[in-house]
Amino acid sequence: MKNKTKEIHNSIMNIGAAMLALAVAAGASTPAITSFTQAQPVTKTKKKAKAKTTVLKAVTLTKGKSRTVSVKTKSKVKWTSSNAKVASVKSISKSKVKVTAKKEGSTKVSGKAGSAKWSFSVKVKKANPKPTGTSTKEKTNKTNTSKKKTNASQKKVNVRISGIENNETIEFDEPGEANAYVGITVYTDTPNSIKFSSSDTSIIKTDVNYYKGDPGFSPAYASCDLKPQKTGKVTITISYPGGSKSYTVNVSGSKPYCAVEGFLNKINASNLDDAHKAFVTDKWLEKRISYGKADTSDYNGTSPDYLISTLIKGKGVCYDYAKTYEWMLGFENIKSRYISTGDIGNHGWNQICVSGKWYNVDVSNNDEEPFNPEGAECFMKSDNCSNDFFSDRRHAVKYRSGDGEYPVTATATDYDNFDWSSFAQSEQFKSLIS
Repeated sequence: MKNKTKEIHNSIMNIGAAMLALAVAAGASTPAITSFTQAQPVTKTKKKAKAKTTVLKAVTLTKGKSRTVSVKTKSKVKWTSSNAKVASVKSISKSKVKVTAKKEGSTKVSGKAGSAKWSFSVKVKKANPKPTGTSTKEKTNKTNTSKKKTNASQKKVNVRISGIENNETIEFDEPGEANAYVGITVYTDTPNSIKFSSSDTSIIKTDVNYYKGDPGFSPAYASCDLKPQKTGKVTITISYPGGSKSYTVNVSGSKPYCAVEGFLNKINASNLDDAHKAFVTDKWLEKRISYGKADTSDYNGTSPDYLISTLIKGKGVCYDYAKTYEWMLGFENIKSRYISTGDIGNHGWNQICVSGKWYNVDVSNNDEEPFNPEGAECFMKSDNCSNDFFSDRRHAVKYRSGDGEYPVTATATDYDNFDWSSFAQSEQFKSLIS
């Protein structure tokens, strides 16, 4: 090939020389000679291939609802939403993300782990209003629809189940909220034919939603969020025309929650009246919390993400004592409200209702170092008791409800001079707070 190229090059040079000689013979001036240079091959630089983005199936949600999406990876994925006002995202494990619908609109969710990328679109729709009445025509249509559903239920449907595995374990700190979100999604053309059930709703409750899908945008599916209520084991069954599948789910509480659950079970099984239950609960908290702000970056001491965090940290200020106390009394069916002074002392405590009467209880001020099981200086006192703490602040007390703030009072004096020392020395008391 190189020889042929050289021959062609020499021929061109010979032709050029001949043409030049003829031009000179004809009397033309000698032109400038242009040299011919053999063309060099062009070396192309290869471009680096960009990392491809895996596009996942689109998600359609109703405002206020959530859905979990998972990808196959062992690396931690960082998720973002192009419009967090439409739908927010929260990583719930290395490969799972919880998408929560905020308002109508569309957004794009992107995930990245090293060179791997994922994305999917999210569409948020307005919730359909509940019908106020049913006309005769609608009743007829419902009857016809019911017949169609009966016929459809006799046929086997194709389903694809995701988001749950057999022997799944859910851990939680507060009833109703799992630490790691668990949601089941069943993709099918007939989502309303899918039924979810829990073998024990006192352990796990199910929150079910159906989506018709959007042709060309997202498939139809039925979804079920699992809401843990207490520790135990249940069977979650997914039923559909022509078959069903069951999964065992284990529910475990965190160590602080298990302690609370054990205490509440014992005190609710006791023969104590509400006043004595409230006293034992006060002392149980005092024994496990010391006053002060927790020294962690995710907790500022006054606004815990969940009430039981006070027990997890083992520290708290007046707000934390009072809100945790109120939360626990709720499981004992004792009415309680959190109140604060606001402009005087910036302090908060509780007022509890026993036998229809309201009393002041300040767990944080009642807490002594070292622990005093008999201390009751700030327990079930009236506004006008001899304790200056309550009498000095009674005019500034505020209770916040859904309609605003209201001044409240606790005028019952039944327990102002009550002696709790005898009960605090009993074996029953010692057993309950252990």
